[in-house]
Amino acid sequence: MKLILTISFVIIATISNGQKYNTIDSIENPKVVSLLKELFRYIDDNDVDSLRQLSSEDMYCILCFDKPDMKGIPYMSTKESFYNLHYKGLKKTHLFELAKKSKEIIVTSHFDELNRSSIIVLFTIYEKDELALGHEGGQLGLYFKVEKGELKFSGIETIP
Repeated sequence: MKLILTISFVIIATISNGQKYNTIDSIENPKVVSLLKELFRYIDDNDVDSLRQLSSEDMYCILCFDKPDMKGIPYMSTKESFYNLHYKGLKKTHLFELAKKSKEIIVTSHFDELNRSSIIVLFTIYEKDELALGHEGGQLGLYFKVEKGELKFSGIETIP
């Protein structure tokens, strides 16, 4: 529980320094725009081979595990494990569809000593009070990092 709270605190602190946008096309970083468009296109087409090529060797996914593996970096898996064991379940949640409809996108540079990401893109997928009265809403976070000189998709999580 402490680990989840710590991760959430780091993300919330990072969000406060991010740039807000209304659409993917309005994002100022052309590499992020290009990667997001490719990512969503391959998800829509169910082109897992192309998704693997866009992805880093290690994937951060807090949604993929019931509890963290404390032997290594928590919530991390190999790219192969992510796509073989977790991707189909994530796709069924429709989180990606909600992200594409988001009217608020936050892009932030992110220093991560565990090397999970260098950029986080947060999509507002549920507005305040949308799920239930008093609920704070939710965001889908997509992680990206530079690997071998290229920006790669490196993780996913939701933030309450």
